Amino acid sequence: MAPREQYEELRANLDTQNANVEAARAAVRSADEAIKVDAAAVDSAKVQLSYCYIRSPIDGRVGQRLVDVGNVVNPGGSSQNSNSSGTPNSNSLLVIERLDPIYADFTISQNDLARVQEQMREGSLKTEVRLPDSTDLPVVGQLTFLDNSVQNQTGTVNLRATIPNNGHLFWPGRFVNIRLILNTIPQAVLVPAGAPQMSANGSFVYVVKDDSTAEQRPITLGQRQGDMVVIEKGIAGGEQVVTAGQLGVTPGGKVRIEQVAQPAAAK
Repeated sequence: MAPREQYEELRANLDTQNANVEAARAAVRSADEAIKVDAAAVDSAKVQLSYCYIRSPIDGRVGQRLVDVGNVVNPGGSSQNSNSSGTPNSNSLLVIERLDPIYADFTISQNDLARVQEQMREGSLKTEVRLPDSTDLPVVGQLTFLDNSVQNQTGTVNLRATIPNNGHLFWPGRFVNIRLILNTIPQAVLVPAGAPQMSANGSFVYVVKDDSTAEQRPITLGQRQGDMVVIEKGIAGGEQVVTAGQLGVTPGGKVRIEQVAQPAAAK
């Protein structure tokens, strides 16, 4: 066979092989597209399957069911049937309340807003929350929300504290007592709230001196902490003050300290 003919035959074989490679590549591309179509069909089937289940976006406690078997509920609308009370049901099936952590909403006066904002710039603020009828120690939480406006009708600002509630002590909708801690006064002097008296010159207390005489001492009152009040200026820690019977006390007069009788233990 002549070299020219051999060359033409080899060239024809090469063209055939190239055509076969292109055909194989086209088949691969077609298979890839088919795989993508099938994957999209699988994803669509998964979405359709997910509509068969109702999942809560949060963990919490389920409340009363708002619809019954047989009610027709339309997305974004209301059910066509009514519940036992005759009130039309909304499209909500039930209400789930998150219990741990739990939120406690409260308000402050707009006059205190500047102080709160100032302390928030220095760091997060703590709250102390307790039930009104509880004698246990308060639960410490964090201030996590400060509203962006003052309520025109009340002149107050809405705040929210986030509180750990592992034992479910607090319950949604229940009233609580909340104390927002702006700062801590180290070595503060506190006296019973009934000890300070008022005069024309301001607040004062009767201090019992070492010789059991009373000294009328002007004071500067601070914040009240339950049954105690902070004395910012006027007395030092460890000094005794008269807490009862102030009407019978005169400056420089003798004071008799009476010990409160302890109840007898039951036998």
